[in-house]
Amino acid sequence: RGSPVVDPFPGVELRLLRAVELHVVLRPVESQQVPDLLLPDANGVAAAADKALGLGWHRIHYVVKGDISTTDSFIHVVEKGAPIIVSDIERGLFVLRYSVPELALWLPSGEKDLVNPFGDQLEIHPLSFDNPARLEESLRGAAVRVIDPYRPGAGSSGGTVGALSPHTPENWNAKKQFQLESLMMAGRFWAGVEAASGLASGYGRTGRLQPIADDAALALARARETTAAEFWRGEAEWRVVPAAAHPDWAPLSATGYLVHDSLSARLGPRRAVESLAQALRCRGVDIVTGMAEPKGAVVWAAGHAGLAALAADLAAPVGAGVKGQSALLALDARDLPQIFADGVHVVPHADGTVGIGSTTERAYDDPAGTDDALEAVIARAEAAVPVLRHARVIERWAGVRPRARTRAPMLGPWPGRPGHYVANGGFKIGFGMAPKVAEVMAALILEGQDGIPDGFRVEDSL
Repeated sequence: RGSPVVDPFPGVELRLLRAVELHVVLRPVESQQVPDLLLPDANGVAAAADKALGLGWHRIHYVVKGDISTTDSFIHVVEKGAPIIVSDIERGLFVLRYSVPELALWLPSGEKDLVNPFGDQLEIHPLSFDNPARLEESLRGAAVRVIDPYRPGAGSSGGTVGALSPHTPENWNAKKQFQLESLMMAGRFWAGVEAASGLASGYGRTGRLQPIADDAALALARARETTAAEFWRGEAEWRVVPAAAHPDWAPLSATGYLVHDSLSARLGPRRAVESLAQALRCRGVDIVTGMAEPKGAVVWAAGHAGLAALAADLAAPVGAGVKGQSALLALDARDLPQIFADGVHVVPHADGTVGIGSTTERAYDDPAGTDDALEAVIARAEAAVPVLRHARVIERWAGVRPRARTRAPMLGPWPGRPGHYVANGGFKIGFGMAPKVAEVMAALILEGQDGIPDGFRVEDSL
């Protein structure tokens, strides 16, 4: 259903610099999620003995000759005749199908000569595109560098909770629609990250349970079943269920009923950050730890310190850091839904732990210290979910999260600084908003398309 894997795609010339022997078995995919799925033929090229790659894993580093933009892929050389099993577990084939087309579309051209220290096996030279849409897509690719003064995940993204949960499905507005779209993107987003990095993010759309306190709350919860069907467009459910439907895990509920929504998801914050950072490295992105001079378009996603810097530059308050304390329990409930009860998140993680949090502290002396406020959160969690009383606390954590004045994310150009942009203020909802924020900011910076919702702009927090 397509061309051989070594054939050039429109706009890209592939020149083989080193011949390798390939032993590949592919089987057709019966059910295709995308009509134009490319199933390439496998072409083997005999290699001279002194040029053949050895057994094991090898990185193939692709480079655009003009501006040294890069991306990577990996191959595994096995013994000739070794059996190879191809399956679509974890959507591996569906990720694989994009590898070559993305290579053609995402690497832009410049005018500088190639200087490549990696000893390429393939060199890629962009030519003219035969399709305006593909040309537009190619411009979306950009050379990216991440500058972190400490390390990825050293700030509030390194916590223990990792709840990706929606707002209530009522009184619909642009903020709730933005969050819905981001939560619906999350599964595909993190699957792509994991495929690129080879590391698990801990993402899982496992749902959420909430207790219903009284008859009035029960009536409101039932009304939200209808509004959820309308606003969530049938892509997720908000249902009132008996607490008995979740024995041994249900939070205590005075009415005997719970809200169960299927939109909520979880991820392991540290594992997700590690997976994302590795995915970027595998795509040729340089992650600089420490200070470096920013170049080109600059996105400031610098947490509470970034809010302080923005406030100082504009001589106006835009938000502040809010401390949060959380804990990690040794309890394997990885396949069970998260719980939100008495203001506390209880989030089972894929590694057999449960995250609990968190406090909300506007005033604090020690941004990284834990104290009695966290013990109170743990006690409330144990009272709401009795099974937690038997779990051992294996970690206590504290950090400072960025909260914009409006509490909404703060996105868009930095006022008075051409070429500088802000992506900040995702107080308690940063991971859930991340896929959509990335999409909107990339469209703004690279294509000039402004899709920022009302209430999310920097000026809205001034």
